[in-house]
Amino acid sequence: MKGAINNGSPTVVTEEGGGSEVKKQDDSLDVVYHPSTDATINMLSEEEVDKMAEKVMDVLATYFWSPDDESGVLRASDWPGRKFFKKHATHWIRRNEPVKMVLPAFPFKSANPEKVSGLLPDFAEFLGLSRLNQMCLDIHKVYEFGAQITLATDGVVFNDLVLVDDNEVWNYGQAIRDMVDANFFHHNIKVVYAMELLGITNEKDPNKELFFATIDQCRDQILAQFTQHEEAMQMLVDEDPDSRLTYTGIKTFCKVDQANSIYRKQAPSRKAFLRDMSSLALKILARSEGFGKLIRARLPNHIRLSIHPSSGAAKLSICLLPQPPGGVSRAPWMSSIAVDRKGNYLSMHSKDVQDTHELIYKDGKPWLFRERCAIYDIQKDHEEEWAMEHMYPTGLLALQIRTSRVQSIIPPLINQKLKEIAAWQPVQIIQSGAYSFAN
Repeated sequence: MKGAINNGSPTVVTEEGGGSEVKKQDDSLDVVYHPSTDATINMLSEEEVDKMAEKVMDVLATYFWSPDDESGVLRASDWPGRKFFKKHATHWIRRNEPVKMVLPAFPFKSANPEKVSGLLPDFAEFLGLSRLNQMCLDIHKVYEFGAQITLATDGVVFNDLVLVDDNEVWNYGQAIRDMVDANFFHHNIKVVYAMELLGITNEKDPNKELFFATIDQCRDQILAQFTQHEEAMQMLVDEDPDSRLTYTGIKTFCKVDQANSIYRKQAPSRKAFLRDMSSLALKILARSEGFGKLIRARLPNHIRLSIHPSSGAAKLSICLLPQPPGGVSRAPWMSSIAVDRKGNYLSMHSKDVQDTHELIYKDGKPWLFRERCAIYDIQKDHEEEWAMEHMYPTGLLALQIRTSRVQSIIPPLINQKLKEIAAWQPVQIIQSGAYSFAN
């Protein structure tokens, strides 16, 4: 069993017996949408549909990320796209189905070691997926059929332009799928590749060979059917504020991540390199816009989400990693999470925290950075070993692993440290013989 704490003191939970596992998410996930076999059940009047759509819009509006908020935590006063997307919500509510949304995101991990600590999803992606899942759960609180997000991974759309290997796109995408399943997000989040949207493949879980065999065809179709040429994109950037915002962000990313690449080495001067990066950013934007057109063509009734801050007129911009006021939110795949002594999850570049924080591994892979301080230094004590896991949206799970059948007592020093941590964030302690290494 588990308990939660919010009063500044750790909650201690004892589990006896063996074979149990700690689940990371609410049991409420078990009661989200299951399709009805009878379309006439619980049919709403048009007035009721309209009221329900307004409730759903109220929830979505709380997630809107405006361009004047770098932290992604401030509540915007208005979502300009509310009226436009209300008809999308109405479409699903009339059918007694989850309100469906689509988000192109989670392409691949940045190859820049100054930004990230590895090439696979880590705690940053976990937080981002948790926030998307929470948005669906929040809708479920006001609408019984909840919501579902189609996560359209867009790595193959432009990875060749930024010199990321196809293998890395596949490994990252599969790891995202595994993370969704492992954390029971699959009720609310469905991960699809571009080739599935195009109808090139129709398998639920495409194998690696099929994925690689269809990458070129996938890119060719997006370029031929949905993508504008560079001159048209430049005109779009000049005239459309949202496109200009996205282009500026892409250009900054290109200048930083390609600073030591073949692009820089082949450029005769820094000025020429910057010019090349402007052109590269336009090409990436063109493909991204093309992928967006594909999404609108294939999923016309889905509410369009975006990880880029915008005016909100054409999509609902959502911040995946909200930061404390004054902070700067970054995409999970372009940053690392640094946990400070108060339990804040800071979206940082790895180079900025590697001297002040300890790199924490999970399952043998880089997971997050944790501030070096005495309260987090909980190690072995006598016959017990402690494991700590940070939770969404905040809080610490402290697991005391008993290696003997002797009744466990939390050592005073560790108990004091856990109390200090609990002064800033929720702390839950699990004492369990179920996690012993051997009986």
